[in-house]
Amino acid sequence: MTGKAKIVLLTLLLLGIVPATGTIPNNQETVYPSGGLIRLHVVANSDSAADQDLKRKVRDEIVHYIAPSFSSAGDIDSARTIALDSLDHIGEISLSKIKAEGKEYPVRVELDSFAFPTKHYGAFVLPAGSYEAVRVTIGAGGGANWWCVLFPPLCFVDLSKAATNSQQE
Repeated sequence: MTGKAKIVLLTLLLLGIVPATGTIPNNQETVYPSGGLIRLHVVANSDSAADQDLKRKVRDEIVHYIAPSFSSAGDIDSARTIALDSLDHIGEISLSKIKAEGKEYPVRVELDSFAFPTKHYGAFVLPAGSYEAVRVTIGAGGGANWWCVLFPPLCFVDLSKAATNSQQE
């Protein structure tokens, strides 16, 4: 088991998602309530191939910056503080990447509650509903989006599995 996998397993154990045995039965799904997590939501300017590619590049820059902070967050309150303290920097990172890619789109970054569809992470489920999230809207925000869970730090597990692990609403 990798170091990241151990951190995620420990986080899930501490949050009560994984039983004390450290394993989740293959045939059992655990539903995780919305109140104990924060999501990251990146919305593209449009559905054009160029804007979708830009969204993924912006996402990668954001995750690279925030991964260490959220990986060390011990609880939802410290994760929320990290999110609030990072909003301006996330905006700067996003704008810098957008400009480096030759675009002039504005960016809006906010921490609020937003509606999300059901998401399965292996044996546990995040049901559809309203979740706290850091939302990054690129330009008009009219394109397909990508999202993951910042806390507990499931974004970083998703991105380490595959660069194309994209979730769209």
